Amino acid sequence: MFRIHATESPPDAKGNRTIWHRGAKNAELVSHADKDGKLSQQDFFLFDDILHWKKGVPARTGSARHADDAQDYSAQSASFDHDFDARLKRLERMSRALQDFSGTDKYILHLRAVISGELKGLADFGDEPVTRSREMIKKEELDRLLKEARAKKSAATSKTLVAAAGVAVAVLLGAVALLALAK
Repeated sequence: MFRIHATESPPDAKGNRTIWHRGAKNAELVSHADKDGKLSQQDFFLFDDILHWKKGVPARTGSARHADDAQDYSAQSASFDHDFDARLKRLERMSRALQDFSGTDKYILHLRAVISGELKGLADFGDEPVTRSREMIKKEELDRLLKEARAKKSAATSKTLVAAAGVAVAVLLGAVALLALAK
């Protein structure tokens, strides 16, 4: 599974973002992060299986039809399991699908922790941020703009100094020439 950077939404008015991951062979992960960078919801689609996790609520599994457009993936169109055995089989398939992941992507690591916890009967997961907060995004943008402004100012200052040095050299050469003529 790899992250699709092009489909990470910018923060909305409340600072919430949606992040999409796409993997080979009909695997999709749609994560929702709040203004503090903490996950509030994840929907994992693996073939026709879905895992819907929402903060503070036990994860649900079920069956979902895949659409061609990732925007159409929705837990709302899923048929959720009421049978413990069907739920267990889906969780085990999802666990196997992610077992070889050795990366550091916090979204996928969180998903694995959710699946592992559900298989162990646990439903409480850490509340650590997995992405940058709205304030961090704003700070990074301001830092980038400030760096650009400083670079432009530095370039302008350098041009001014070079021009001033050129004028000073010309004045000095003129003075030397006048002194030479005066002798």
